[in-house]
Amino acid sequence: MKTEIWKSVTNYEGYYEVSNLGRVRSKTRLVERNVPRDTSKTSFYTYEGRLINFYITGKGYHRTTLNGKKHLVHRLVANAFLPKVELISLASPLLLQLKSQEDCFPSRAIDFPLQVYWW
Repeated sequence: MKTEIWKSVTNYEGYYEVSNLGRVRSKTRLVERNVPRDTSKTSFYTYEGRLINFYITGKGYHRTTLNGKKHLVHRLVANAFLPKVELISLASPLLLQLKSQEDCFPSRAIDFPLQVYWW
């Protein structure tokens, strides 16, 4: 059985986490809110974290909604767990140069394969 590792979702640090198994959850946190009848007072309550539901798109991708915005789950996992690669576009859009440490060592090319799809 695999061990589940949780990391923060990019742009939602402190609010959501994604696991290496593709599950998304909200984090338990303290939230400040105004008292309904007296707007000069504020109160705090604990928002309990929970697993976030997802649905499957027509093309078979898992999609979830975070703060009203739709995200593909596989992209959230990739942004959290895969190493960052910088692609620089040159004069022609078909010419791309990969700038990373993995590009310098041929023995590491197997560990970090790069696939580019043109559409």
